[in-house]
Amino acid sequence: MNWMSLPALACALVTAALGNATAVAEEAGAWQIQDGNRLVIVEGDKAYALGVALKVRQLQAATAWLVHWPESYHPPQALVFLLREDTVRRHFLQPPLPYEVHVGPYTPLGATIDAPALSFVVAPRGSERAVEFTPLHNLYGAILLARSPDVRDWPPCVRIGLSAMLTVAKVTDRKHLFIDGTVVGAYEAVNPAEFLDPSAAPPPRQVDADQRAYSCYLLASWYATSTPEERVAFGQLFTKLGAWTPFADAVPAALGGTVREFTDRFRLYASQRLLHRANYNINAELPGLEQDPPAPVPVAPERLETLLQQACAKLSRCPDNAAAKP
Repeated sequence: MNWMSLPALACALVTAALGNATAVAEEAGAWQIQDGNRLVIVEGDKAYALGVALKVRQLQAATAWLVHWPESYHPPQALVFLLREDTVRRHFLQPPLPYEVHVGPYTPLGATIDAPALSFVVAPRGSERAVEFTPLHNLYGAILLARSPDVRDWPPCVRIGLSAMLTVAKVTDRKHLFIDGTVVGAYEAVNPAEFLDPSAAPPPRQVDADQRAYSCYLLASWYATSTPEERVAFGQLFTKLGAWTPFADAVPAALGGTVREFTDRFRLYASQRLLHRANYNINAELPGLEQDPPAPVPVAPERLETLLQQACAKLSRCPDNAAAKP
């Protein structure tokens, strides 16, 4: 795909979605909501669409809290589709995903574009209520993190860990963020040099990749629950490692201690968390979530079909039976 065409794709899709809302019946199978710089298109009834738009807003607010967005930062315009799984499969081929970035059972299903002008996400509804929004959290959460100031330059492991935190995050009572410290399965933590050192070899087996991913989650959780001063030091460490500074040089330069001391601190955190998981729950109040999103507007079935055909064609992801019409 020609990535230079992404700004044009952004304009085309958003203009088409905004400019072709039709006055169809209340039983419409799809709805769109323009909520600030987020355009959300949902398959389902009107009330469900309103709830999804709020979920998208909450996910953005949770990301801002988790990685401490500066007040001056505003994420790019977003076009987010939440569709039935069969709709996603019908319109988008699903390429294999490297297991290192597989953070949930629904991660490979969907489509995303992360461009300067647009964050574009097509996510399926999870098949069960408990994981209904897991694909949305995985796909849009990863883009929000990748676009976040500073975080975009951090090692992939840190972003994977933060993304896993967003996947298990819940917002209750509209604006109360809760991340359950007990829900992620436990592996034995590995030494940070094995998953943070830029020169570290890739894991040889899937179990080793899972073990590293769990350690990445632990490191992200440690960062998120640290004091402001500690977060600054962590950020300096992650930035140096993201720039391929050797691990043995980055740790003392950013943290002021030795690699052995940092490793011991991490393993102590991991063991304490394993023994007392409930003590590591995260609770926070998120700002900007008091008001409801705007009212949903119905989208005609043929309009939704056209938008999805345009998107899969631009991404070169159309199955043979769903190629875009000329």
